[in-house]
Amino acid sequence: MAPHLEIILKEIDLLQPADLEVLYLELIKRLHKGNKTIAILHKYAGKGKGVWQTDAQHYIHQLRENDRF
Repeated sequence: MAPHLEIILKEIDLLQPADLEVLYLELIKRLHKGNKTIAILHKYAGKGKGVWQTDAQHYIHQLRENDRF
């Protein structure tokens, strides 16, 4: 565990129950926000399928081959 996390955990131990609840709710909100962003990105995964005539991985491989000497 990172040293700064140990400091944070020690500070959390000093909080009153009401403050712990506020902290808990804020952490949940921030975690949910991150998960929501990922969910939105997953929603659009694969939407470009069929737009190009070549496989995306094959295209990237060709770009890399042409980029190297």
